[in-house]
This record gives sequence, structure tokens and C-alpha cells, in this order.
Amino acid sequence: MATEAELRKVLERFAESQAAGDRDAWLDLFTTDAIQFEPVGAPPREGRDGLIEGWNGLHAQATSIQLRFEDVIVCDHDVAAVATARCSDPKGRHFEVRSIDLFSFAPDGRIRELRAFWNLDRVFFPFMGLLPDDLS
Repeated sequence: MATEAELRKVLERFAESQAAGDRDAWLDLFTTDAIQFEPVGAPPREGRDGLIEGWNGLHAQATSIQLRFEDVIVCDHDVAAVATARCSDPKGRHFEVRSIDLFSFAPDGRIRELRAFWNLDRVFFPFMGLLPDDLS
């Protein structure tokens, strides 16, 4: 079973791979049969192909992602964290997404399930003073 320190390190590598745009490093953090709910309520993405689809969709909308995990709570093989993602879109517009992320880990320390709670109604465009409806 992975230790608390090891699970926290996985979150660091998760954020680093997002910032670097390194899809392969990000995928290596997951089990081959992992499932991702992002956001919760959207259809789940399952396995490597589903994760790739999710990554590609996200990175088509956000060309820059700086992710920071805050208030990380580790309980056994599960982690809950408040997260802030500061992003830029392909037009250079900046926006911020706050979420609550729940991770379940396999015994080897890879992510088995990710449930990310966020929605577009809560996306904040700090440098533009815009809400999502203003971005047509």
C-alpha cells in the first residue's frame, strides 16, 4: 500500500504533467482500467483511451494549465483535495477553475478513480471580468 507521502507525490506529478503538457507522464499516474468523472455528472472516461480523450479535450480548451492542490486530506488509499487551475485558452484568455477532487488509488499508488467536482457556472475569468456566457 502506498504511503501518504507517496500519494501526495502523485498529486505533485499530476500537477507537473498538466503544466508541462506531458500526456504520457499524466497517463502513467493511472491504472490501465482507471475511470475518470470530470466533471462529476459528465459521462465517465474509462481506461487509457477514455483518459486520452479527456486529456485531448481539456488541452484543446486550455492551452496552459497551472494546477495547485490545497487542503489535501489523505485517508488510507483515498485523497480529497481542493484544487485551483489557472488556465489560458487558445485565444490567450485567462480563466480559473476551482474544484474538489477525489482520488482513489490502487495499492501500487496509481490512480484508480478520479472524481472532479466543478462546473462552468463557477469558472472565473479574473483578468477579463467575464462569465462563461460572455465568451461566445
